[in-house]
Amino acid sequence: MLQDPEKSWADAVRNKMGLEPGREFDELEEPRRTWAYYMLDAVGRGRGVIAALKPHGWHAGIRFLDAGCAYGGYLVAASEAGAAEVVGIDVDADYLKLATELLASYRVEGRLEIGSIDDRTLLDGICGDVGFDVVTCTDVLEHVDDPANTMAALARCLSPGGRLYVTIPNHRNPEWVTSDPHFQIAGITLLPRDPAREVAYAVLPWLPRYSVGHYHPLAWYRRRFTELGLQTWLLNPPAGTHVEVAKRLREQAIRIRDEISPDPNVPFRFAKPYARGPIVSLLRYPSMRQIPGSLMSMACRLGSCW
Repeated sequence: MLQDPEKSWADAVRNKMGLEPGREFDELEEPRRTWAYYMLDAVGRGRGVIAALKPHGWHAGIRFLDAGCAYGGYLVAASEAGAAEVVGIDVDADYLKLATELLASYRVEGRLEIGSIDDRTLLDGICGDVGFDVVTCTDVLEHVDDPANTMAALARCLSPGGRLYVTIPNHRNPEWVTSDPHFQIAGITLLPRDPAREVAYAVLPWLPRYSVGHYHPLAWYRRRFTELGLQTWLLNPPAGTHVEVAKRLREQAIRIRDEISPDPNVPFRFAKPYARGPIVSLLRYPSMRQIPGSLMSMACRLGSCW
């Protein structure tokens, strides 16, 4: 009898996190608890992305690439939705080892490549002359050294009429200001890269590496994609009118100002801007056009339609 793929994957995650038999994932300390649940939901997130792409031209028989595939959950979801070929690339060999286990658990035949998604030579070799019908790149662009270069490389991977799905954490969203998506450190998303790295190591001295690069506003990403010849759609605009959104953000920012306090391990020279940053930064951007939800999710189309 074949083992339940969800149970097999849960066992793999438990082993990766060093969780002893009988212990629950909730017993893990942050940020390792968040990392574990993120791993567990790899296929679920992939299914959500495919569902979001269906109104934008997803169909059976496509070639699918996940750039920054991590654990391979999107490859499973794409295969379930009828993709003819699924390929994943990631820079982390440990992630790809887990992806191999996940694909095997779900009996999915996929191709996994190790390398950086900003390596144009590598991507050109993977994409070939035909390109991919759908490319996804989620929660990755904030980790690369040169996001503009990476965006150009991804655009080159698309076949005519192909779709690129991208998500980037919105570093000014109150949810992430209160507890950032990578390390659950309050306020760190509002700091420049180098001070943020110093704060991360001060709060989490055991951290093996701080891999977050630069955050940019939504308009910056859309402008770059437009320059590359792609049309863009924001898939998750906030609910309500501009006035309602601005009012809600102001209330959330004031609450953060009153409640947030830096970790006692934060270096003293960062304490004042760290504590005051959220309210100043958030109130500067009250427009719905500039402040979507916690994730900025975009679908981009290259050239002619399918």
